[in-house]
Amino acid sequence: MIRSENPDDLSNVLEKFLRDSATSWSVGTFGAMAEFFHDAQTKVNSTSDILSAHNSLGTIQIDTNKALRLIPYEGLSKLEGAWTQGVLVCMPIELATMENRTGLYELSSKNTSAQIFDLGLGVEHLDVCIQTDNSNLISVLRSHIGSNIFEPKLRLVEAIQAVSPTRIFRSKAASIHVYSAIPATGDETPLGPHTHLSEKLLSHNQTQAATVPVPDNWVPVLAFFPPNPIRDRTGTVREFDMQAFIQFQDFLEQFGPDPLFQIKSKFIQAMKTNMGPNDYLIPKSKAERTVLRVAIRQRHHSHGPSVLLDKWKAAYEST
Repeated sequence: MIRSENPDDLSNVLEKFLRDSATSWSVGTFGAMAEFFHDAQTKVNSTSDILSAHNSLGTIQIDTNKALRLIPYEGLSKLEGAWTQGVLVCMPIELATMENRTGLYELSSKNTSAQIFDLGLGVEHLDVCIQTDNSNLISVLRSHIGSNIFEPKLRLVEAIQAVSPTRIFRSKAASIHVYSAIPATGDETPLGPHTHLSEKLLSHNQTQAATVPVPDNWVPVLAFFPPNPIRDRTGTVREFDMQAFIQFQDFLEQFGPDPLFQIKSKFIQAMKTNMGPNDYLIPKSKAERTVLRVAIRQRHHSHGPSVLLDKWKAAYEST
């Protein structure tokens, strides 16, 4: 199996996917996330160290001159027969630590009319800021420097939402600026660049799902999401795309964790040799079981239904 941590190789991979209009990107953590999507007017630029893309609703910039590692993953979707997939771009935590402020903080700004405020979310590897020239919002925020923006009686989140300032999500390797309006309700997710902020999810202090095998002392500083073979960008199930499926499987083989990839390879070989679940070594960990269940779902779409596959579904999907 191929393994490459060469910075030039990783830079080429990131540029390839940044130029793919169907791939989306994010910077953030559970509870605080900025997402970047292409549109017809998106422009992509690259230098030896910096990749960037921008459109009218947002920008993304990636510093490829970092100690980066790609962690592709697949997960179980709540939609029957579907799965999630993506790639985490990770750094060692000692190199990824940001300002890690707790409480609202005003940053100096070169632009005399637009001020930048760090929301002070206390996330070690992520700074979440806003930039605004709205004098009323600036006055409100300045009067509550050091405060928790989620304090209900201060209504700071509502004040920010009403103005929809530029949101800036920064890690040591990437940043996303979002200019679009903040939806009136949390139930609405715009198709273009947008942000998410949830006090409840932030309280979990998680950087990624437990089933995604990020090495100890590494954290995601960026993520990207190539086209899902069975779901469109809104999450709706679509007709199976074999080309998208093969492309991501090839990427998994090149960059994915060996032990988990071997679980899938073993299942594929079992199907080829007409081996049922009773003859298969039951995966012990949750991550391994997730890989196997995803492989079963993918087999249904890539090869169609079969009596043998039904036995596998009964053994693993029913629980």
